[in-house]
Amino acid sequence: MAWGGGGLGIDDWIKRLGDEDPTLTSLHVFKARRFGTHEVKTMCEVLCSNQSLKELYCSGHFLEPEALAALSEMLAKNTSLLAICVGDSQLGDQGAAVLAVGLQSNTTLTSLDLEGKSLSAVGVRALQAPLGGASGLRRLNLSRNPLGEEGIATLVEVLKHNSVLENLDIGECGITPTCGASLAELLSSPDCRITRLRVAENPELTGLGVAELAQGVRDASSLEELDLTSSSAGDEGASALGLAVREAPQLHTLTLAGCGITPVGCKSFVEGFFATSSDPVTQAHSLRSLDLGGNTLDEEAVTALAVALASCQFLSGTLSLDLSGARMDAPTLEALANANGVTTLRLFSCPLGNVGARTLAQQFQQGGMRDLQYLDLCGCGIGMEGLRVLFDVLKNGDAPTLKVLEVGANLGTQDDAWEVLLVEVREARPGLDVVWRTTDPGGERPVQS
Repeated sequence: MAWGGGGLGIDDWIKRLGDEDPTLTSLHVFKARRFGTHEVKTMCEVLCSNQSLKELYCSGHFLEPEALAALSEMLAKNTSLLAICVGDSQLGDQGAAVLAVGLQSNTTLTSLDLEGKSLSAVGVRALQAPLGGASGLRRLNLSRNPLGEEGIATLVEVLKHNSVLENLDIGECGITPTCGASLAELLSSPDCRITRLRVAENPELTGLGVAELAQGVRDASSLEELDLTSSSAGDEGASALGLAVREAPQLHTLTLAGCGITPVGCKSFVEGFFATSSDPVTQAHSLRSLDLGGNTLDEEAVTALAVALASCQFLSGTLSLDLSGARMDAPTLEALANANGVTTLRLFSCPLGNVGARTLAQQFQQGGMRDLQYLDLCGCGIGMEGLRVLFDVLKNGDAPTLKVLEVGANLGTQDDAWEVLLVEVREARPGLDVVWRTTDPGGERPVQS
């Protein structure tokens, strides 16, 4: 992989590409790197025959018409590139149309990133040929483009006979409630093979639109991941999704963070998804990740969810659960401790305090949260007293499966005795990574997916 910045040109890369350097498989041209029309044309001349480069990322660079034409010609001839991201916010519909000519002839590209390129329905229509049924693209990123209702409707018409695309990102695209039915039509298409759909950062998408989308989720044959972060799904959307997800057993990741869901909506979701059934097969589900963080959930709603989780079996045997910001009391934490298969639990910014920390410690002592591997307690208002009680239990070997504990932004970590306690637990549990600041001397902050 090569990274470029600092105002330099690309002569060094051109030589390596021309020499078919087998180590140069991914090229990232940072915005600070000189990348004008001359550089683009020179690079494209080499890439027409290069067989080693697999990824080309040069987003953020303005492309003159001559440079766009060179890229289009290169895409028509190149037979090695798998992923590409080019242009800046001035690319627009006309730029997309120029690239489409080359993309139509390309046979190897699997990932096309057009995030933030000012595309409208006109630009989507221009891409109809390369995005049609014969396309080899598996990933398409159209996020941060003002597609709106017309653009989404056009995209659905273009993609509904595409049986190859697996990953579609239309976050922050001005999606409205009307678009919900269009997207449901796409997901319900017999040819649709989309496994991951990101519709995040679309605040105009209200509960009515999400309820329409939920029909497509129910009927989809391949959808595995749905991300509605920061939509306005609200209680109506949550209720509809609960019923739909129950009938979509292949769905394993549902993200509803910051969707304006209240306790009423959470309980409706639980009632729909975890409804009792006489058929034991329907008691199992492939769900592996449920994100309800950033919603206004109270103790009663979270307890209802936890109780339902305790009676449900997940086919993967593991579940990542995000309840960031929710209110919890002792009975809520006790119910969570009995939930099945929870391996990741994010309680960021939940107002637990010392009382909550003590309750968690008690649950650990009693063998609760027996599958837990990752616990996020950042910003939970825990003082030194609560941290000490919790860490004493961990030092004794309780919660034996726990591998990562995040406790940053708690008052106790500012106490003079904190680092002594930290050393003690690290010595007693060398396999437990305690993270409390981004530059933690005990190791790099783990990246959770």
